Amino acid sequence: MRRQILRVLDSRACEVLVYLAIFVLNLRLCFGQTQRFSDITAHINFTARIFREGFYLPHPFLHYLVHGGSLITGMPYTFIMPVLMGALSIVSIMVCKAAIKHYRPGLEHESAYLFAAVAANTVVAIFLPFYNPRAYLGQWSPNVWHNPTMAPLKPLAILGFWGTIDWLCSPSRERRRNAWLTSLCLLAGTLAKPSFIICFILAIGLFLLAFHLKDGRMWRSAVL
Repeated sequence: MRRQILRVLDSRACEVLVYLAIFVLNLRLCFGQTQRFSDITAHINFTARIFREGFYLPHPFLHYLVHGGSLITGMPYTFIMPVLMGALSIVSIMVCKAAIKHYRPGLEHESAYLFAAVAANTVVAIFLPFYNPRAYLGQWSPNVWHNPTMAPLKPLAILGFWGTIDWLCSPSRERRRNAWLTSLCLLAGTLAKPSFIICFILAIGLFLLAFHLKDGRMWRSAVL
């Protein structure tokens, strides 16, 4: 019986059902947030102002995705935003799963990678309805930047962090393509949320100062 349960959990069908359940949950919660004032409605309004009034926003990546989705499908922003948030949550889990599998290969059960990635992406802030009537929704992470712009940043940040570690540890001509892709992820992440790249560059600098102060190769790789 136990083996049968594990076989089901490790199946591709189970993985797809988990993704579908998470997508539907995000879709329902985010759509509910569009019906009243929230961070999601605020960013929907920002999107409208960007393309109607030329409103300047230093991190417009999400808003361009919303506008592009609206142009392609003909649906209003209030429909595109929840669908996009749900889709980005799945992309984030898939990228996180790939990273975990890369650094911890060989686990007996494939489902372990999936549920570890889901757990890493569903840490939520404490929600007390009597204190704050609006739950923090969209990117599911307890930090001070609780808004939808974290949703496109998360997979880009994971890929950027992963690629940077890979390049710093073993730079070579064969890996330059990955280095360029990593740079593109970091650039897109900057357009999604500039606060990430500020912290990331500082963290890389502190890492080099603490552990590779005299390693010229490592510093050259970091600059590249």
